[in-house]
Formats: sequence, C-alpha cells, structure tokens
Amino acid sequence: MFSKRFSLQNLLFKTVLSFGLSSLSPVFAGLDKYTELDNFDNWLIERKFDSERNKIFCRASMPKYGSWFGSRVRLDEDDKVFIPEELAIFKLPNAFPLEKLQKSLMACRESLIYTPQSDE
Repeated sequence: MFSKRFSLQNLLFKTVLSFGLSSLSPVFAGLDKYTELDNFDNWLIERKFDSERNKIFCRASMPKYGSWFGSRVRLDEDDKVFIPEELAIFKLPNAFPLEKLQKSLMACRESLIYTPQSDE
C-alpha cells in the first residue's frame, strides 16, 4: 500500500513539475527595451533596464497624440512637458499632472520596485 501511494505521489509530482517547467517562458520585461510600468490621466510611464550600462531609464508620454514616443506629448530629460511642433494644431489639455508625473518618474528611477503614486 505504501509503495503504491508513494508511486502515485511521485508520478503526480513529476507530471506537475514537467508541466510547470514546460509552460515557463523567459520574461524580459524592461530589459534593454521600454515596457509599460504605469498608466494614469492619459499618461504612460515606461521603464527600461539597460543591461550594458546597468542603469534604469524611465519616461512619460501621452500615447493618445502619437504612435511612437518621439511624436507624443512627453516629459523631456528635465521632466518638463514637451509638445512636438506637429501637435500644436491639436487642442491639448491646459494642465498636466506634472507633480504626479515627476514623482512617478522619480520612483521609477530609484528602484526596480515601483509603487504607483497615489492621488493625495
């Protein structure tokens, strides 16, 4: 009886283990390419970890106004709002959540563990 139960447990363990390992695929989120980290008030926060320089890069943009980062309303390297010339014809919001964006980017750059900023 003991060996039968042990064999069944052993078979079950091997089955679960092989299924679990076969379903694993490598995840490279944010490794050498930008990936989405946070999203609020029509803004997208993205992060990239540059493995060659061992450095975190973060950026904020409004995807609504462009299909690629360079064509979007975004924060520049000084975390100031930058509006591309070609978007000057559009009716853009008068105010941006600049303080929240700056805090989010600071939190993104400080650590690999990111905690979304509250609306306080």
